[in-house]
Amino acid sequence: MEKYKSRKQDLHLIFIDLEKAFDQVPRELIWQALRAQLVQEHYIELLKDLYHDVTTKVVGPAGKSEPLEVGVGVHRGSTVSPLLFNLVMDYITMDIQKSAPWSLLYADDVVLIAESLTEVQSDLTLWQESLERRGMRVNREKTVYMYCNFSGAKMDVIPCPSIEGRPLERAQEFKYLGSIVAPKACTERDIQNRTQTAWLKWRSLSGVLCDSRMPIKIKGNIYKRAVRPALLYGSECWPMRKTDEQKLHVTEMKMLRWSGGVSKMDRIRNCYIHGRFKVAMVHEKLRENRMRCYGHVMRRDDSHVTKKVMNIEEGKKGRGRPPITWLQTIKNDLKSTNMPETTTHNRTMWRKITRRADPN
Repeated sequence: MEKYKSRKQDLHLIFIDLEKAFDQVPRELIWQALRAQLVQEHYIELLKDLYHDVTTKVVGPAGKSEPLEVGVGVHRGSTVSPLLFNLVMDYITMDIQKSAPWSLLYADDVVLIAESLTEVQSDLTLWQESLERRGMRVNREKTVYMYCNFSGAKMDVIPCPSIEGRPLERAQEFKYLGSIVAPKACTERDIQNRTQTAWLKWRSLSGVLCDSRMPIKIKGNIYKRAVRPALLYGSECWPMRKTDEQKLHVTEMKMLRWSGGVSKMDRIRNCYIHGRFKVAMVHEKLRENRMRCYGHVMRRDDSHVTKKVMNIEEGKKGRGRPPITWLQTIKNDLKSTNMPETTTHNRTMWRKITRRADPN
């Protein structure tokens, strides 16, 4: 989205939701998908045994019902169920999938991306027909459309794609795999969402974190393992401004000060608070996350989707200062740490240089 924003070229996204996806997979479709992946027949027979003669009971005020046979869907709670579902989705959409990033699939979370409304409508119709022909059903209520007007075109009425003549809801933002996707292709809402999520996690643990009898070391460990991951989830891909880093820094300091029973009136420096809890500065962990992600991307083959996206040509820059991008943030990180880009190919060396451990 950053690349197309810089090119001032529009994007159209459709987030497909499947009704009761894991509960409506036809069993025969599972075996067909396994055979298509050349899974040996005796393994398929073992899986069939797991799904043979499966029943369930309905519990109500009057008691339990008679056993009801379950002939569709994958088992909930089974470690093999997500793999089976992924195989089925890949099998039934194999002929209609476009190369990434134009078709993105993660279990039942599907995104279709196109450069024009006509193209994305055609893709949606094709996916709907293919999925529903195989026993799956697209949720008309929760499938949404997002229009990224990067060109700045002015339209009185923005048309929306439709399913069987019913227009889709147009979303101003959408949470996909834990991250907020917005038409402006900026991280402001995503950072706000992660801040809210981190505060929810902190409040759920406040009985321990705000207990004066709890050792500071344990509080610091809880923060590093439960709260900070919620705050920095997805930060590997954030193009960071100074104001964004400051917002995260303020959030972290409030949490640490309240956990330590310290207020600003006590006039205790932030560096002392970090040292007391043995927690690294948030901007250092942000840089570590970005550098780790960048190293993984650079070690990929040129045919990988991440490399393809990075190599999309940018358009002409408009007037004024362009918005900061992820690649520009990475360049700033490399410049501030005096690290050559070629170091990324040595994984051990790259990790040793970029890792910012919490103080002991």
